[in-house]
Amino acid sequence: MADPHLPRLQKMYDAVGGTGTPTLVVLEGTPHPKMRHQHGNGKTYQPDKDREAERLTARVLRRAVPAMMLTNVTVVCIFVVPDARTRDEDNMMKHVKDAANGVVYHDDRQVTGEAARTELDRDAPRTLILIGDNDSTLDRTVDLDVIAQRKQAAARRKLEKGRAETIARLRGGRGQLYR
Repeated sequence: MADPHLPRLQKMYDAVGGTGTPTLVVLEGTPHPKMRHQHGNGKTYQPDKDREAERLTARVLRRAVPAMMLTNVTVVCIFVVPDARTRDEDNMMKHVKDAANGVVYHDDRQVTGEAARTELDRDAPRTLILIGDNDSTLDRTVDLDVIAQRKQAAARRKLEKGRAETIARLRGGRGQLYR
């Protein structure tokens, strides 16, 4: 049986500039909001529960979306919750977008069209997601050559830093290494 929220989801997709045939993803269970980062021992960290929920969502997205998108992206969600308790729609959307980062698209800056809505269904909580191309005048197409160059440059910097630290250690920690 078709989900009764699908026509509304498609209208939302069209309204924010979604083009082409989108991919539908359904996450069963109560929608998960992105939690605030925790602080302790002078560090900031992501709670384990949040990290695990993101990992599971990413796994479902990876199976549903055939290849990483390199152009502008539309993400629309209907969060179907089991009770009337107030939930932060933005944090539920952040969870979906963060889980899709590096799986559905290279970077969430590619998302140029998004919409979210919350609905009630006490018997079948779920998250309905439509992901597809977006028709925007703001071009966020990913250039794979630029990404490869940035990764190579970062690897070179890391290697050079490691070499400098090794030489400094061999010199007994005296002085700065100059070329």
